[in-house]
Amino acid sequence: MLQNKLTIILPVYNGENTIQKTLDSVKNQKNKDFNFVVFDNNSSDDTLKLLEDFKLDNFIIKKRNKTVSMADNWNCMIEFPETEYVCMIHGDDYYEPNFVEDVYYSMNSNFDLIVYNRNIVTHDADIINTLSYNKVTKLSLLENFPGIAYVWKKNKISNKFNPSFFPIFDYLWFYQNLPNCKTIDYVNKALINITVGDHQITNQIKWEKGILKTLLYVIFSINFKNSMSEKAVAVSHLTRVLKNHIIKSIKTKIEKK
Repeated sequence: MLQNKLTIILPVYNGENTIQKTLDSVKNQKNKDFNFVVFDNNSSDDTLKLLEDFKLDNFIIKKRNKTVSMADNWNCMIEFPETEYVCMIHGDDYYEPNFVEDVYYSMNSNFDLIVYNRNIVTHDADIINTLSYNKVTKLSLLENFPGIAYVWKKNKISNKFNPSFFPIFDYLWFYQNLPNCKTIDYVNKALINITVGDHQITNQIKWEKGILKTLLYVIFSINFKNSMSEKAVAVSHLTRVLKNHIIKSIKTKIEKK
């Protein structure tokens, strides 16, 4: 069994064209006091070969015998780690070299959730924008979903990613688990770079149905510890996301005509 305070989880499927930069960013961490576990979702390209050539202490490859849904593969974040803290990165994103070093201060202070800034970047590493916060509270996180720019205390995660709410099952998962966190720390640095581009599978997805389903679930089924203000903020954010995708879908249809 691997021993450390933090496990970095990478779920991947057919990531041969982008994963090397992700692997290098993990390998180049100044602080090496972490476990690194990759779950290959039965890739059909050379992802597994790249992983087998990768060398790092406390590194494990877990290969699925059959391809599962994206949400089910992401559940490796919950099912595998035995460390106190866990975080996730995707096969087209990459950390800054001081990521582990900076979050360790917060982990040593025993925070339930650690949030940091994220850069949205192009394939050429040009920064499009940076998501940061004036102050991190549950309300600010519900208003501006942090994506994967967080580290969780493992025992605060009580819900799995639910594939029924694809493609924004990660929003719902965050909303379900956030009420478990009593203490939240904020590292006001951009520690992860999220790559956007035409390669992403989410570009071929019709988002509207999934967002609407998630929105209705949040309204009628999620208990934000009896905080109506938190529910209202989450609903407002999802409504804004839905509106933006509807507008984008309409523009796309017009451009195709």
